[in-house]
Amino acid sequence: MNIAIIDDEKVWRDKAHKLIESHYKKIEMQIYEFESGEDFLAEKKNYDLIFIDIEMPGLDGLDTLQEYRLFTSEGIAVILTTHMEIVQKGYFVDAFRYVNKGKMVEELEEALTSADIRMKTNEILTFHQVGFGEVNLRIRDILYIETEKRNIKVHTNNGEYTCSGTIAEYEKILEPISFFRCHKSYIVNLDMIKKMDEKNVYFANGKSAYISERKYVETKRQYMKRKRIVTNR
Repeated sequence: MNIAIIDDEKVWRDKAHKLIESHYKKIEMQIYEFESGEDFLAEKKNYDLIFIDIEMPGLDGLDTLQEYRLFTSEGIAVILTTHMEIVQKGYFVDAFRYVNKGKMVEELEEALTSADIRMKTNEILTFHQVGFGEVNLRIRDILYIETEKRNIKVHTNNGEYTCSGTIAEYEKILEPISFFRCHKSYIVNLDMIKKMDEKNVYFANGKSAYISERKYVETKRQYMKRKRIVTNR
């Protein structure tokens, strides 16, 4: 795992570095430190986690993240700041968390724990596509899975795949990550739902999946619970 810390003040880089090392002491990782947004961008490297100060000489944290997002969508960004009144601007760069430097010990640990949950959706899951063999799909790209006769159909942002297997089989694998079985024939990615009503959940690309009447309340509860976990909003 590659982690970047960008802050012009060494004292904050050192503090964040120590806390991150402690959290991931059993995981192989590399932590890269940068004094400026310009130095960070010059590497043109993908990172799993990015911790960045908002206020820095030259490129500030938000401008740095905007530049970074131009060449990759990878990486969970956590903004470090002493001015929490400006954190709303972080929404424009898909910031995952905002950590108050004055409360770094407790807030950074919460951010890391939540980021661990989010990163599970980056894992690759192998399906056996009927007539074509194995296909590897990133979990976060899956919108929903539905039963199709004796097989399943996996709906993703990049197309549909008819695969062998059962809904129950993939429910066991995916529900602990970010999915919920909202109907006997459907499991949906809670992170990809844009809205829902009593009959359907809807996704950004216009697709929808059925909700059974008896599962509506629990689907909504699971959706809101997941939203709180991954956004803390």
